[in-house]
Amino acid sequence: MADFHGSFEYAGPDRAVRQQGNCRIQIDPELFTCSPDLGTPIVFDLGDIDAIHTERFTIRIALYTGSTLTLNQLGRDMQPLISDLMPKFRDRMAKCLLVGDLEEVDRFEGSFQLESVVQKCPSCGAATTSSKFCPSCGKPTHPEETAPMQCPGCGASVQGKNFCPECGGALRANTAVAPHGGPAQIRLYKSNVGVLATESQSFQWRLADLDAVKADPKTYQAVLEIGCTALRINELGKRTEDFARKVRETTSELLANGSKALHTAFPFLNPDQLQSVAQLLREGSSAPVTKLDAIHPQMSAALEKNAVDATLKPYYDDLVKRTAPGLLYAGFKIIRPEDEDLAAPKEEAAPEDQAPGDADGAPAADAAGPATLYWFFFPLSTKPGSADLANAVAWEASSASGRATYFFRLFDRAEKARLQDPLAVADSIRRLNSVLGTLNFRRRPIYLSDAELNTDPRFHRYAIAARRIPELRQVRASLLGRAIHSSFDAWQTQVANLLDKA
Repeated sequence: MADFHGSFEYAGPDRAVRQQGNCRIQIDPELFTCSPDLGTPIVFDLGDIDAIHTERFTIRIALYTGSTLTLNQLGRDMQPLISDLMPKFRDRMAKCLLVGDLEEVDRFEGSFQLESVVQKCPSCGAATTSSKFCPSCGKPTHPEETAPMQCPGCGASVQGKNFCPECGGALRANTAVAPHGGPAQIRLYKSNVGVLATESQSFQWRLADLDAVKADPKTYQAVLEIGCTALRINELGKRTEDFARKVRETTSELLANGSKALHTAFPFLNPDQLQSVAQLLREGSSAPVTKLDAIHPQMSAALEKNAVDATLKPYYDDLVKRTAPGLLYAGFKIIRPEDEDLAAPKEEAAPEDQAPGDADGAPAADAAGPATLYWFFFPLSTKPGSADLANAVAWEASSASGRATYFFRLFDRAEKARLQDPLAVADSIRRLNSVLGTLNFRRRPIYLSDAELNTDPRFHRYAIAARRIPELRQVRASLLGRAIHSSFDAWQTQVANLLDKA
């Protein structure tokens, strides 16, 4: 491991300098160490870095705590230090975003901008984001209105403007917001794309969620879209087309494998029915079973046959009885080689003195299990047969190893009135499924307490993930608990106790 020498300043969130002087710097695969001369070293996880700013003679490292480490007078060590730090930082960040273990396709150096897309191009219908001109047809994305319009914020009458001159509010529905962007390494995996940013927050997307992939060879810009969000990738140069092509090919292969898995599981579907099911039930997502049954009436029975074995059947039947009529959801995921660590990887192995049946307490996808992991969401009713929803949804998955049922609040207690809105309920389940997919259906990042995540070295990257992924924090906050499948009677008692907290 190389040593680097220079000077440093360590400032707190208030920008007051707490330490300074000469130092020695060492960079491990996970840790950064700044050792002052005869002083107490500054040591932190590379996943604790929010941003790295490099200038001509200075490196500024911003930590999630708000503190900043500034390195100076590095001399000839400046470039070698950067060359050592950046790949290790990115590798660690990929681990903390839970994509570092996935099979990688390629890497690209460039920059990104993450934007909210609210409306399509008024001329051709393409997603517009913040561009002044449509990337597809080239026409203006914010044409001036000839007739006055009313500001939704203050009610003022405004003509030919995108923002209200009275209150400053946005007038056009296609106004976009760019939360962050900057330099990044983009890593394409078989099932995900990771944006490992240098000067802003890193994140990952699931390829199965992509709605569109575009590339403009004239501007050297690629755009990935999911719902109302666009990810613009810039500064790829001649690799722009290569990036877009590989994302399309990888995503197409992913979707094709998902459709093949559906064909294997549901051979009674004709080609048109299979396509309809594949559009509704993408790999890693979930869909209402009633809509699947509308495509073919045998779908619910086939799902139960594939996913529910004799051991799981009593728990599944009880949850179905508790579910509000017509609201059962189902989903599936193909088990890949990297998913072997979902069952009992070294970092998640249960302690030897832990009680049998409570090793992981969760459905897992291991090498001895089925080729496909299935799961169900059960939005629970206030009483069996009632259409009135309790503020709780249960999640149960197929597995060849230990099992548990997870229970989540659908909404915060202050928002329980939203239980009357079917669209809000569907959106809540969709968000929950999305977070589970982001975690590659690991459960420990969700159910372990803050103390367990923060004190057990095996789960430190999960603690960093919980800090960096807002949606994960929300799901952790909504967790009511888990009921272990130790015995049916004990499970029912646990369920009753958990639902009392909803």
